[in-house]
Amino acid sequence: MRTESEGGARYFITFIDDYTRWCKVYFMRSKSEVTQKFTEFMNFAEKQTGRKIKAIHSDNGKEYCNSALDALFKEREIRRRLTVPHTPEQNGIAECKNRTLVEAARRMIIQSGLPPSLWAEAISTANYIKYRCITKSLNSETPFEK
Repeated sequence: MRTESEGGARYFITFIDDYTRWCKVYFMRSKSEVTQKFTEFMNFAEKQTGRKIKAIHSDNGKEYCNSALDALFKEREIRRRLTVPHTPEQNGIAECKNRTLVEAARRMIIQSGLPPSLWAEAISTANYIKYRCITKSLNSETPFEK
Protein backbone atom coordinates (compact mmCIF):
# COMPACT_ATOMS: atom_id res chain seq x y z
CA MET A 1 0.00 0.00 0.00
CA ARG A 2 1.11 3.57 -0.54
CA THR A 3 0.25 4.60 3.00
CA GLU A 4 1.66 2.88 6.06
CA SER A 5 -1.05 1.49 8.32
CA GLU A 6 -1.53 2.55 11.92
CA GLY A 7 0.32 -0.62 12.93
CA GLY A 8 3.23 0.10 10.58
CA ALA A 9 2.28 -2.37 7.81
CA ARG A 10 2.89 -1.68 4.13
CA TYR A 11 1.79 -5.08 2.79
CA PHE A 12 -0.78 -7.77 3.40
CA ILE A 13 -0.89 -11.44 2.49
CA THR A 14 -3.92 -13.69 2.20
CA PHE A 15 -4.12 -17.45 2.67
CA ILE A 16 -7.24 -19.00 1.16
CA ASP A 17 -8.53 -22.54 1.71
CA ASP A 18 -9.53 -24.08 -1.63
CA TYR A 19 -12.36 -26.14 -0.18
CA THR A 20 -14.16 -23.52 1.91
CA ARG A 21 -12.79 -20.29 0.38
CA TRP A 22 -12.12 -19.20 3.97
CA CYS A 23 -9.45 -16.50 4.03
CA LYS A 24 -6.97 -15.36 6.65
CA VAL A 25 -5.26 -11.98 6.23
CA TYR A 26 -1.90 -11.03 7.74
CA PHE A 27 -0.29 -7.58 7.66
CA MET A 28 3.45 -7.11 7.18
CA ARG A 29 6.00 -4.32 7.40
CA SER A 30 8.09 -5.96 4.65
CA LYS A 31 7.77 -8.82 2.20
CA SER A 32 10.52 -10.69 4.03
CA GLU A 33 7.91 -11.63 6.68
CA VAL A 34 6.11 -14.07 4.35
CA THR A 35 7.74 -17.19 5.82
CA GLN A 36 6.87 -16.11 9.36
CA LYS A 37 3.27 -15.32 8.38
CA PHE A 38 2.88 -18.62 6.54
CA THR A 39 4.16 -20.48 9.62
CA GLU A 40 1.60 -18.63 11.77
CA PHE A 41 -1.15 -19.52 9.30
CA MET A 42 -0.06 -23.14 9.02
CA ASN A 43 -0.08 -23.59 12.81
CA PHE A 44 -3.48 -21.89 13.08
CA ALA A 45 -5.09 -23.83 10.22
CA GLU A 46 -3.78 -27.20 11.34
CA LYS A 47 -4.96 -26.67 14.91
CA GLN A 48 -8.40 -25.50 13.77
CA THR A 49 -9.01 -28.29 11.29
CA GLY A 50 -6.95 -31.18 12.64
CA ARG A 51 -5.57 -31.64 9.12
CA LYS A 52 -2.19 -30.96 7.56
CA ILE A 53 -1.67 -28.54 4.69
CA LYS A 54 -0.97 -30.61 1.57
CA ALA A 55 -0.17 -27.99 -1.06
CA ILE A 56 0.37 -24.27 -1.54
CA HIS A 57 -0.40 -22.45 -4.78
CA SER A 58 1.26 -19.07 -5.36
CA ASP A 59 2.83 -16.89 -7.98
CA ASN A 60 6.58 -16.81 -8.60
CA GLY A 61 7.26 -13.77 -6.40
CA LYS A 62 10.64 -13.74 -4.67
CA GLU A 63 8.88 -13.56 -1.32
CA TYR A 64 7.31 -17.00 -2.02
CA CYS A 65 10.33 -18.64 -3.64
CA ASN A 66 13.07 -18.55 -1.04
CA SER A 67 15.25 -21.04 0.85
CA ALA A 68 13.38 -20.60 4.16
CA LEU A 69 10.02 -21.54 2.61
CA ASP A 70 11.68 -24.30 0.58
CA ALA A 71 13.06 -25.85 3.78
CA LEU A 72 9.72 -25.51 5.59
CA PHE A 73 7.81 -27.10 2.70
CA LYS A 74 10.32 -29.96 2.49
CA GLU A 75 10.21 -30.56 6.26
CA ARG A 76 6.38 -30.57 6.36
CA GLU A 77 5.99 -32.38 3.02
CA ILE A 78 3.95 -29.54 1.52
CA ARG A 79 3.78 -29.53 -2.26
CA ARG A 80 4.36 -26.16 -3.92
CA ARG A 81 2.45 -25.21 -7.06
CA LEU A 82 3.64 -22.08 -8.85
CA THR A 83 1.98 -20.14 -11.63
CA VAL A 84 3.70 -19.54 -14.93
CA PRO A 85 5.56 -16.19 -14.74
CA HIS A 86 3.49 -13.14 -15.76
CA THR A 87 0.14 -15.00 -15.68
CA PRO A 88 -1.81 -13.76 -12.65
CA GLU A 89 -4.96 -15.36 -14.07
CA GLN A 90 -3.56 -18.76 -12.98
CA ASN A 91 -3.84 -17.52 -9.41
CA GLY A 92 -7.35 -16.20 -10.02
CA ILE A 93 -8.92 -17.00 -6.65
CA ALA A 94 -6.25 -15.09 -4.73
CA GLU A 95 -6.10 -12.22 -7.24
CA CYS A 96 -9.88 -11.79 -7.10
CA LYS A 97 -9.95 -12.00 -3.30
CA ASN A 98 -7.18 -9.41 -2.91
CA ARG A 99 -8.86 -7.05 -5.37
CA THR A 100 -12.21 -7.48 -3.59
CA LEU A 101 -10.65 -6.74 -0.20
CA VAL A 102 -8.76 -3.67 -1.41
CA GLU A 103 -11.78 -2.23 -3.23
CA ALA A 104 -14.09 -2.83 -0.25
CA ALA A 105 -11.55 -1.27 2.11
CA ARG A 106 -11.13 1.74 -0.18
CA ARG A 107 -14.90 2.27 -0.32
CA MET A 108 -15.23 1.99 3.48
CA ILE A 109 -12.47 4.53 4.06
CA ILE A 110 -13.85 7.01 1.51
CA GLN A 111 -17.44 6.63 2.71
CA SER A 112 -16.52 7.01 6.38
CA GLY A 113 -14.10 9.89 5.86
CA LEU A 114 -11.45 8.11 7.93
CA PRO A 115 -7.73 8.54 7.19
CA PRO A 116 -6.08 6.21 4.65
CA SER A 117 -3.77 4.91 7.38
CA LEU A 118 -6.69 2.76 8.58
CA TRP A 119 -6.50 0.59 5.44
CA ALA A 120 -5.44 -2.52 7.41
CA GLU A 121 -8.44 -2.26 9.71
CA ALA A 122 -10.70 -1.77 6.69
CA ILE A 123 -9.26 -4.85 4.95
CA SER A 124 -9.74 -6.90 8.13
CA THR A 125 -13.35 -5.73 8.32
CA ALA A 126 -13.97 -6.47 4.62
CA ASN A 127 -12.56 -9.97 5.06
CA TYR A 128 -14.66 -10.58 8.18
CA ILE A 129 -17.82 -9.56 6.32
CA LYS A 130 -16.90 -11.44 3.14
CA TYR A 131 -16.42 -14.84 4.72
CA ARG A 132 -19.79 -14.55 6.43
CA CYS A 133 -21.65 -13.95 3.15
CA ILE A 134 -23.26 -16.68 1.04
CA THR A 135 -21.34 -17.66 -2.07
CA LYS A 136 -22.36 -19.67 -5.16
CA SER A 137 -19.11 -21.65 -5.14
CA LEU A 138 -20.16 -23.20 -1.80
CA ASN A 139 -23.75 -24.03 -2.78
CA SER A 140 -25.30 -21.14 -0.86
CA GLU A 141 -23.23 -21.58 2.29
CA THR A 142 -20.77 -19.17 3.82
CA PRO A 143 -17.04 -19.93 4.16
CA PHE A 144 -17.54 -19.47 7.92
CA GLU A 145 -20.22 -22.20 7.99
CA LYS A 146 -18.25 -24.55 5.76
